[in-house]
Amino acid sequence: MRQHSRGLAFARSLAMVLIGSVGGATMVRASSTKVTLSDGKTYQVKLKGGKPVGFKSGDIVVSTLSLTAATRMEEDAPSPFTWWIFAQVLAQGSFVVKVTTPLDDSASNSFEFTGPGKLTENLFSCASHPKVCAGLDQPGTHWFVFHFSFEPRGGGKGFEFSQWARFDHSEVEETRRMVAQARGEWGTAAPPTVDSNPKARVYVYRYGGFGGCGVKPFIWCDEVLLASITCGRYFIAEIEPGPHTFRSDNSASTVSLNFAAGRTYFLRADIVPDTIHDRGLLYKMEEATGSRDVRALKPLPSENIQDDTMVLTE
Repeated sequence: MRQHSRGLAFARSLAMVLIGSVGGATMVRASSTKVTLSDGKTYQVKLKGGKPVGFKSGDIVVSTLSLTAATRMEEDAPSPFTWWIFAQVLAQGSFVVKVTTPLDDSASNSFEFTGPGKLTENLFSCASHPKVCAGLDQPGTHWFVFHFSFEPRGGGKGFEFSQWARFDHSEVEETRRMVAQARGEWGTAAPPTVDSNPKARVYVYRYGGFGGCGVKPFIWCDEVLLASITCGRYFIAEIEPGPHTFRSDNSASTVSLNFAAGRTYFLRADIVPDTIHDRGLLYKMEEATGSRDVRALKPLPSENIQDDTMVLTE
């Protein structure tokens, strides 16, 4: 069996710093303030500890609406910030989530999510949507708001809410300093190149938790059975460059890509209840999301691996 080393693979290629913006201090008195955005409208925002209160209902509990600063070591991106949401979805079902903001009428994002479970998703990058980050490079306090609509697939009950964030210029500058420091510490380490690894590397992972963990969906690549994925685990497959199709035991849930040599990809496996049996779903994840998710998980036990010619093992 082949082996792999986790090492500093992520740190060498990506510097990431997270700053959150949700008030959660239980002993701090709640208050509110009026905020006027660039659309000219004034909003009443609930605060706790000076930060916007995280939205909470019987469907979802928002823990953080944050800015992540991520930059590749070999690049010097002028605007490395990206908006993220971290929440616990309590509602059960398969949803299409739509995200909009009055900060930019042209900004819209959508993704699929199956609940209940942890929601960790990137929303908008400042480089692609500068209006959703307007003011971050200017002195003072800046307010941001995003509207989320959870629309159930196949009908049923959905829900929606708005979440606010507030950032001071000093927080943003400190984050820029930390990213620059990370680049200085790790920037001399050579990032992976096509020559160092002629194959594509694919991380397939599944969140931890309890819901549906008795079910272990199988994962195939081009109809070769790779492994059965369990909660809180991941495995790595190395494949030849070119077009390939990954799927779960739900043949309708596939990810087909033209995989490039030396590149790293991330696929997340989920479970959605079916009328007859639980079926697996498979999603392609952004590199920043997948790399962070995997670092919180454990490698898949060797007994769950079906093909050790493609799957790396500890």
